[in-house]
Amino acid sequence: MYFAANFLGSSAVKYIFLVIVVLNFLIIFTKDWKHSVEAIIMFSFIEGQGRVVWGYNPFFRIVFDLLVILATSKNFISHKKLYRSEIIPSYLKYFIFFHFLWYLLLLFNPIGVPFYYSILTAKYYIAPILLFFSFTLSYKDINDEFIASIIKTIVIFSSVQVILSIFQMYHKEDFMYSISGYYKNLFTKFEVFTGQAYRPWGTTHMPGAPSVYLFLSVGVIFLTKSKKISSKIFKVIYVACSWFALLLLQVRSAWMKHIAIVAFSLGFYFLTQKNRAANIIKFLVIISVITFAIFNNFQLYQKYAFGLDLEGSIDRIKQIDSIDKMSKKRSGVSTIFSVGVKNFRLLGFGLGLGGGVNLKAFKDEQNRLRVNENIHFWSFDNFFLFSFQELGLGAFFYIGIYFFTIIYLITIVIKSFKCKYKSSIISAVSLVVCFVLFIGAWGAVSLCFNPDSFYFWMWASLGIASFFNEKLKLEKNII
Repeated sequence: MYFAANFLGSSAVKYIFLVIVVLNFLIIFTKDWKHSVEAIIMFSFIEGQGRVVWGYNPFFRIVFDLLVILATSKNFISHKKLYRSEIIPSYLKYFIFFHFLWYLLLLFNPIGVPFYYSILTAKYYIAPILLFFSFTLSYKDINDEFIASIIKTIVIFSSVQVILSIFQMYHKEDFMYSISGYYKNLFTKFEVFTGQAYRPWGTTHMPGAPSVYLFLSVGVIFLTKSKKISSKIFKVIYVACSWFALLLLQVRSAWMKHIAIVAFSLGFYFLTQKNRAANIIKFLVIISVITFAIFNNFQLYQKYAFGLDLEGSIDRIKQIDSIDKMSKKRSGVSTIFSVGVKNFRLLGFGLGLGGGVNLKAFKDEQNRLRVNENIHFWSFDNFFLFSFQELGLGAFFYIGIYFFTIIYLITIVIKSFKCKYKSSIISAVSLVVCFVLFIGAWGAVSLCFNPDSFYFWMWASLGIASFFNEKLKLEKNII
């Protein structure tokens, strides 16, 4: 019903969204952790549009975070513990402990950002880690049935994003006004993404943002092995349609991440099959053909684009091979060091919790502290610099949590392949997604914000929990 209203351009989207919010709260209060996770995943695909149609009402800006916090809290209470010590390695626990300790120091720092502003940053400094704890706490629930349910949910919702993006490309920005008048306010901000440069919104809060969900979710199609031709054909069509949508969405970094996740996941998929040498050759051939097909046939896209004008999209995507154009707004190592030297606060406690966020309350605080305008985090578009801006030296702990989670996933993938676990492909794909997100954070701040943050920890948890779940089953069988 919600997506139908979107295709019809109906203002009923606003009220259907409200009903969905109520239903999600009911599911979390009445159902178990597995059903709560499924509901939150579904909601993640539409929560951005909810902010828009409700005029960025404060409640609807944080409702997704509230659902996550309530679901994790309920799970902690039902298990009567915060995490499973046997699943999370000691070195990761130390980084998490010192990160929490540093967060508390900044929270009560008398010369930092006031407490009532700082506490809001718990949504991206604390909540995601608690989500990780909650996932691993319920690792026994992450079985084949649960994985299949997640795959089905994500494939359906991401497919709708693809179709809706193509549909919106036909109708351009005027169509969005019929859904909500608030889009008019946002289009003044995103005026550059109108006309020929128009980017579809899908059910997100920004033009081109559906591209994020496409690369965050594409890994699920590699989680199951099927010898059916129909299944393989569906996967090819799914990826091909996603790439066509990414062309329309014009977010180059998202397309690069999508291609990287597909390529590496496909590589691991072939490694789980017999005749690895032959499969590696097959993998290299497929990747070569795909690369050639994408970057040498742009004119064909225009020819068979069902009447869509793709000139602007094609020109932008062609710039992927131009390093200068892709990196001119990204921060280099020299920039990060120069900013740190010129702004001494970055070398100690940083600007404080929320000191780099683009909200009026925090801007006022930045002015009070006489913060250099040039170090505003969006101007650098770099997760690592943003972390040092806000946390100072404590960023080593925060970034370390992400880094060592990936290291942990690497060790799990190695063990699962050695032991020939069926879950090895799940751990491998989880590693691929988390690694791509972490490396991609050099050109984006989004890793600590939703949806990137939610999906990073969801994938990390799936990779870890599926490994321990199978390990536990095998040990029981031996006993």
